Amino acid sequence: MVTGQIHNRHRTLHERYGPVIRVAPNELSFTDPAAWNDIHAYTNNRKFIKDRSAYKRAPNVEVDHILIADDNDHARYRRCLNHAFSDKALREQAPLVEGHVDLLIKRLNEDPGMARDLVKWFNFATFDIIGKTPARLSQPLV
Repeated sequence: MVTGQIHNRHRTLHERYGPVIRVAPNELSFTDPAAWNDIHAYTNNRKFIKDRSAYKRAPNVEVDHILIADDNDHARYRRCLNHAFSDKALREQAPLVEGHVDLLIKRLNEDPGMARDLVKWFNFATFDIIGKTPARLSQPLV
C-alpha cells in the first residue's frame, strides 16, 4: 500500500486464486462486475448495520454525518440533498463547472515547460467551483 502497488498485488492474487480473494481479515476483493450490484443494490428486505470502526465521528462532534448516520437520519439528510443532485440542478451547474475547468486548462497551458504541483491546482479549481455554489443550494440543511 505504501508504495502504491497494491493494485498489482491484488491483480496477481486474482489471477492465481480467482474472482474473489481475501485481502485482509475483514476485507474481500472482487473482480466480477456483478458483485457490485449483489453487494450494494438497494432492496427493501436488507438492512446493513454500519461498522462504527470504519466510519468514525469527527473529534468534538456530537452529530453523525450522512455516511455514519442511522437509517432515519440518513434518509432525512438525503431528502435535504436530493434536489442538488437532480438532473435539472446538475445541468444548471454545468456551465459553472465547465468555466472553471476551462480556466484551469488555460492557466496550465500558459507556460508549457514549467513544472506545476497539480494537486494544488486541482484543489484551487475544486474550491473555486464549490465557492461559487448558488445561494439556493447553500441554504442550511436543517
